[in-house]
Amino acid sequence: AEAIAHGAVKLDNYTFDKVIGFLGYRTLVKFDQTYAYGEKEDEFKELCSAAYSVPRFVIGEVAVGEFEELENEDLSDRFGLRRSDFPAYFLF
Repeated sequence: AEAIAHGAVKLDNYTFDKVIGFLGYRTLVKFDQTYAYGEKEDEFKELCSAAYSVPRFVIGEVAVGEFEELENEDLSDRFGLRRSDFPAYFLF
């Protein structure tokens, strides 16, 4: 299974600042658990599909690992997020 929704750019602690720093672009970033599911995830996937045609607009997704796999937890901490806040959205 794919952890990132189709139409969203996978962001991590190496790529985050580069992508949100694209001049002239707006970026919507979703922070969520790895392998998110459910109604909110389905709505996010619909948003990614609809946003495809919007010029100079990018959707990014930060998958925050769980348990021993703490991937991107530093990004989550940077924005003061806890797992109970997921999914969380930021517009840059």
